[in-house]
Amino acid sequence: DFGNYIVYSVEKEEDTLSYNVVCYDKMLNTMKDYTTLQNGTFPMSVRDYINNLCLDCGLTFKNASDDFANYDKIIETDLYADLGYTYRDIFDELSTVTASTICLDKEDKVEVRYITETLDTIDEEYLKDINVNFGEKYGPVNSIVLSRASESDNVFLQDEDSIAQNGLTELKIVDNQIMNFNDRADYLPDLLSKLNGLEYYINDFSSTGVVYYDICDKYYVKVGDITYPC
Repeated sequence: DFGNYIVYSVEKEEDTLSYNVVCYDKMLNTMKDYTTLQNGTFPMSVRDYINNLCLDCGLTFKNASDDFANYDKIIETDLYADLGYTYRDIFDELSTVTASTICLDKEDKVEVRYITETLDTIDEEYLKDINVNFGEKYGPVNSIVLSRASESDNVFLQDEDSIAQNGLTELKIVDNQIMNFNDRADYLPDLLSKLNGLEYYINDFSSTGVVYYDICDKYYVKVGDITYPC
C-alpha cells in the first residue's frame, strides 16, 4: 500500500494485452508556479513555512508540530517571491535545509522523512537470474559544506575523527536560497547530525518482489562474502 494516486494516462498495449498506466501522487499539486505565499506572514520558522506551503497547495503537513532538523530556523522574508520557482522547487530546497526527503505518506500527508533502518537483508539466493549492478560505495559522509554561487566563501562542519579513519566524504550544498545568508553556519550542526556516517552503494537490479520497501528505507544485499548497504 503506497497510498492514493492520480491517474494521469492509461494506454492499452495490444501486443502484450496489458495496460500502461501513468500515475502521480498528490505532490503533483506542487507543480505550479510560486509567486508569493498565500498563507501566513513573515518572519516564520522553517516548520511553519512548510505548513503554509502545504496549505497553499491543498495538502496537509504531517509534521506541523514535530521537531526535525532546522525546524526552528527563522525565514525573515519571502525569499522565493517571483523568482520563477515552483512550489515543488521550494520543497526540494527545504528537503536540503532539513536533511530529509519531503514526500507523501500513505494518508496523502506531506512528511519530512529520514532514512529508516529496516535491518532487512536480501539473500544471494533471491537474486538468481536477476541483473544486479553495484556502483561505488558512497560515504561515510563526514563533512557538510554550504557554498554560495561564487563558491569563494564556503562554511563547513566536519567529523574529524571519521575523516582520520575513513577519509573525507564531503556533501556540498550550493546556493540554497534559505541557507545563503550570514546565519548559514547555524544550519550546519543539524545537517551533520542527520547525515554524518551515511554510507551506501549505488545499486540497480531488476526484480519482482522488493516493492515492499518505501522511500528512504535502508536495506542490505548479500552477495558472496560482501554485504552491500543500500
